[in-house]
Amino acid sequence: MLVFPLIGVRHLESSIYIVYNKALGTYYYQVLDYEDAISFFESFLEVENSDIQSMGMLISSYIGVGRIADSAEYMETFKTLLKTEADALYNSAEFLKNVGLTEDAKGLEDQAENYAPF
Repeated sequence: MLVFPLIGVRHLESSIYIVYNKALGTYYYQVLDYEDAISFFESFLEVENSDIQSMGMLISSYIGVGRIADSAEYMETFKTLLKTEADALYNSAEFLKNVGLTEDAKGLEDQAENYAPF
């Protein structure tokens, strides 16, 4: 297990440790240590429950260790977050079209397509 000198307890609720939970979850996800990634992402998402990237990695980590049923609990929330993000991008694109920035609007619409796979 990776040890950082500032981390004595895994799941402290202060702001700095919340960021560490996300960073360590990402690290463990990237080195394929899904069990530790799950632990850190769960702690992070208890506080910051609308982070799309972290939730996606948490779901993938659950799948990586064969805990499909656990991933399903987060999947509905994940779908909702993706739809919300896509809607925000579409709304911003519509605004840009209204002020004559059609190329920029097209870029946002393309991003929105990536957030709306469901």
